[in-house]
Amino acid sequence: MVSQIIIIGLIYVFTKSLIYCIITLLATIIGILSFLTMIKIIDRYLTKQKGKFLIFISSFFKIVLIIAIFYLLSKISDAAIFFFILGLSTVVLSIMIEGVYQIFRNISNGRT
Repeated sequence: MVSQIIIIGLIYVFTKSLIYCIITLLATIIGILSFLTMIKIIDRYLTKQKGKFLIFISSFFKIVLIIAIFYLLSKISDAAIFFFILGLSTVVLSIMIEGVYQIFRNISNGRT
């Protein structure tokens, strides 16, 4: 969450546009909610062997939502699409940063 706040702050500092900050924030929320939904559905599937259809439906609606937002943002400006993609990718960036942090922490403590 800290990385998302830093990214949104940097966007405002460099663009002076509040709309780009809002677009990035909304994309970040969509990315986080999608990730959490995916975790719950896959956990349900692995524990109960139920939910294949739920995985398909949730993935389908997520893609439809992202495509609809892309279409609306393309009407605003080309730069808005970039900030939306940046917001969606903050989840992946946060996971990668946390992974690198854990690796360096384990190396510095003598664990491999």
